Amino acid sequence: MARTPGTRVRWWRWRRNPLKRPTDVVEAWLVLVLWLCAVVAAALAGVWAGTASAEHLERQRTERQRVSAVLLENAEPRSSSRVSTAPVWVGVRWTGPDGAPRTDRTRVKPGLRAGTRIMVWTDTQGRLTARPPSPSAGVLQATATGVLAASIATSAVLGAAAVGRGVLDRRRMRQWEEEWRQADLRWGGRTF
Repeated sequence: MARTPGTRVRWWRWRRNPLKRPTDVVEAWLVLVLWLCAVVAAALAGVWAGTASAEHLERQRTERQRVSAVLLENAEPRSSSRVSTAPVWVGVRWTGPDGAPRTDRTRVKPGLRAGTRIMVWTDTQGRLTARPPSPSAGVLQATATGVLAASIATSAVLGAAAVGRGVLDRRRMRQWEEEWRQADLRWGGRTF
């Protein structure tokens, strides 16, 4: 049996057709407007989130600084059952930006002795913090944040489109049901 190629009618919602209902016109405009909104929302959300993330990461790079700290205790070597290069927690002391000594705990290589000088990262208040991301890692993170925000914005708009089309479909089904009831009455009640 030979397969009949299907015909695809493009832009059918925009053509004149006596069978086209008002809900078809509403759906055509809804789809067009929401696709345009999805593109604009994705672009705006992506640029805004990426820029905000890049500014935040740049602020971290400028505010965080490396300071010298002294180990207050020995960094115990790991047992043979664990990886020997995994960091261990120890107490450290450093001088804050106000000149006052500060203490806290940080992770260092195992086997270091008390009194050893290490470099730690602090924030503007002198508290220990993580190392800021490198510029290339910051660009990657800002880009990923922008792409994620664009995806979420697009999903939200397209989800709204799906809900709108569902409402229109339910309305069309009610209309068709009513028209079949009218046709049934005209044909003597034999269709149901």
